[in-house]
Amino acid sequence: MANPVKRSKRAKPNLSALIRQGAQIAATYDTNQEVPLYRGIPTLEALGPILSKEEVISRLASTPVYDEQERLLKPETLLHVVQAALLNWFRPLAMHIDLQQRLDRVIRGSLPYRNPLTVGYHRKCFEHIDQFHDYIKRPASAPYQRTTALGFHFTAPSGAGKTTSIERILMELYPQRILHTEYKGKPFHFDQLVWLHLDCPGNGSLRSLLIQFLQAVDAIIGKTKLTSGEEVGYYELYGGDRATVDSLISAVATVAANHCLSVLIIDEIQHLLHADGDGADKVLNYLVTLVNTIGLPVILVGTPRAKHVLSQQAKQIRRGTGQGELEWHRLDRASLSYSLMTEEMWTYQYTLKPVTLTDRIKDVLFEETQGIPDYMIKAYMMAQWRSITTGKPLSVAMLRSVAKDGFASARPILRALRHNNFAGLKNLDDVRPPNVDPILQAAEQQMNEELSTAAGLKAMQASKDTDKETCATTGTETTPQQHTAPPTAATEATAYRDLASDPPTLRELHQQAEASGTDFYDLLRKNNVVNRPMESGPSPL
Repeated sequence: MANPVKRSKRAKPNLSALIRQGAQIAATYDTNQEVPLYRGIPTLEALGPILSKEEVISRLASTPVYDEQERLLKPETLLHVVQAALLNWFRPLAMHIDLQQRLDRVIRGSLPYRNPLTVGYHRKCFEHIDQFHDYIKRPASAPYQRTTALGFHFTAPSGAGKTTSIERILMELYPQRILHTEYKGKPFHFDQLVWLHLDCPGNGSLRSLLIQFLQAVDAIIGKTKLTSGEEVGYYELYGGDRATVDSLISAVATVAANHCLSVLIIDEIQHLLHADGDGADKVLNYLVTLVNTIGLPVILVGTPRAKHVLSQQAKQIRRGTGQGELEWHRLDRASLSYSLMTEEMWTYQYTLKPVTLTDRIKDVLFEETQGIPDYMIKAYMMAQWRSITTGKPLSVAMLRSVAKDGFASARPILRALRHNNFAGLKNLDDVRPPNVDPILQAAEQQMNEELSTAAGLKAMQASKDTDKETCATTGTETTPQQHTAPPTAATEATAYRDLASDPPTLRELHQQAEASGTDFYDLLRKNNVVNRPMESGPSPL
């Protein structure tokens, strides 16, 4: 068993890494387990019943309320409405159901062999941990536990939704921590961790990964009270920033065993490509040994580049995966999943003039996004932003335009998919998510320019009206030169304040003028925004 090293008061955890925290609950037990092997195991019964596909879909789905009247909101508000609706919408597809079922088998599958109520359970844990350090130095000698090696590898291109799907399944369907106090009328004090989802450090360092593990557990369960009465977290208990790799190796195994961790998920595993020397081998050896000694299932998640890492340890890795490999590609254009997603997504349309979803639009959306769900949602969102701010109907050309502007960093991966070059995906660097910021900034800039132009015209007219009233009072005549001066700050401010109350708004009139080629000032006059013809002098436009 790992011995805590002497702590340093200067040891401060680095909590910069993402720590995913889920629900924490008090244990209640479902004793009507349909699987005989699962009966009488408190850590399993506390997870509740196995869910049907219909229950999974119902609990995973997120369908924001759609109100057609929101189309009439001002453009500035509509930009937020579109973003909030589409980024919070989630429609479970067949691939999400398959992923949930795999995760469920992993989470439940190893617990029958790690029952805390079993006689000698803690003694066996200590024995495994004592052996663990030797096994990590000599991986070939590590025992192979077939019954508990239930992890798998999960690869998919950036934007396919692998990380968000895992997070959603874990957060919505499973507690992260379960506190047990009593089981079948007898005291049972046990602090159970169901899942831990970490990102592989960017440098691929084993030490960084181990530290991240301990810091994450500390963030979830808090500090532990020692016999001395002092409260301390695991990270500090095992040495803090001065801990050696050797002490951290045993510490993580101890913590995972003590809390009967059901699954450890390591995301962004392709970061191991950046590890120095044999760093990648050390990390993979360590993870496989966790499976083979304490029976902890491990799931490795990454982009297609991760296959380079996993293939280097193919034999070793196969021993540590009982659920095989899961690989997501794009949605196929002819698939039911693609049709379901596009049709439901299209219902969240907030443009002033609704556009019907056609096969041509489906084709172009697929061409520009290659059926990658995140790209599909972002393309539709950006196209609506552009439609709202320009006043033009959402169109195929608009979809192509926003995809060109927003997906610049993703072009290599989209090009590879477009040519079915799946092997080429393994050689591509990680692709950043679609960059929607330029589209939003351009939309806001256009609205501001229209606002400024329209308000400036109205302020200019107000200034002219003031001059005429002054001349009428004094009996003098106006000259064109008197109207070349810009409107004052006061008249501009008044024009901006009046903008929202003008029916229709000046921005809408400006968009109408641009679309029809009509003189903007004539349109203002026809709508009684200004009531006198433009006098001679420089045009404010």
